[in-house]
Amino acid sequence: MKKNLKLNIELKANLGNSLKPIMEKSARVGEIVSYLLLGNKLAKSERMKILSDAQNEVDKKNILLGKKTYDLDTNHLSLNPERNLIEVVAETIKTDETINILKCIENSLKYINYKDDTKDKPSEDFLNKWRNEAKLIADETLKDIWGRILAEEINNPNTLPLRTLDQIRNFSKFEAECFDKLSAFILYGDCILDPVKDDDRLFRREELICLRDAGLITHYTPGIYTKSNWKQTTLNNKKIYYITNSTHMFFIYEKDVIEKPYITTWPLTQVAKTIYSCILTNENKPLDIDHLISIILEQNKSPFKSEQNNFKKIYYSNWDPIQKEITSEIEVYSIK
Repeated sequence: MKKNLKLNIELKANLGNSLKPIMEKSARVGEIVSYLLLGNKLAKSERMKILSDAQNEVDKKNILLGKKTYDLDTNHLSLNPERNLIEVVAETIKTDETINILKCIENSLKYINYKDDTKDKPSEDFLNKWRNEAKLIADETLKDIWGRILAEEINNPNTLPLRTLDQIRNFSKFEAECFDKLSAFILYGDCILDPVKDDDRLFRREELICLRDAGLITHYTPGIYTKSNWKQTTLNNKKIYYITNSTHMFFIYEKDVIEKPYITTWPLTQVAKTIYSCILTNENKPLDIDHLISIILEQNKSPFKSEQNNFKKIYYSNWDPIQKEITSEIEVYSIK
């Protein structure tokens, strides 16, 4: 009984500590979090008295039934140690689920954009579904993902489809870590650059199989790849071939190309595209430029001269995937 009382005290303390910084930064976000924690009924102050009276009746019945004991000195109700085991387990589960929700909400705070505080809010359908799923998340890595999901929907209300939550809820920790790991090699927001250079793989085979089985890439069969040409556009009135990930653009001037450059990739599923565009695109993950370019060069060697590439230079710069524009000075990688 003492352990359970301690849990309740810690839960109340965590609730207060979690809500305070939110309310100070944004009343709108505070209202959304209050709804997640307390529901629509308790969020409306005019209903508080009615609910309080109802709780008094419940407490009275529990005392009469012997389920709870009232301490006159502390003015608190305590659980009867002789309660039914089912009731003890049910209350413990409820407490654990509430702590899980609180942790997911706490993780969302670092991803919320308080500067662009709008009047729009996520739908109650989304918030209810998010809460029902978040309460079952015990792993810390997955709690961070669910925090990012909530933050994204608060930042851009009504953009995440409910079906995306259905897919994400089935992710294991390993699947989530694999997808997060490969996100720096997602090109154009819809495919993963095949990470093969000679016999060295950026991902192990079982990791790619894991992503396939998780429904994040459409297929994975070693030896069967999807090849496509780099996209074309115009930069400073000159035609270029280019590829982009979430942080960089790599391009080659058309005049410098012997043959059209191509990439070998694994296509993302629609769910993976949504997760990437809504959650991972804004993360500035460190990128090993030399490593990525070495993969590009390996894929574009001349079929007749294995040591010769189809181009001599690759230009690159920082890239904003949202605004779709170059954000730094252009640098050049010369191929020997």
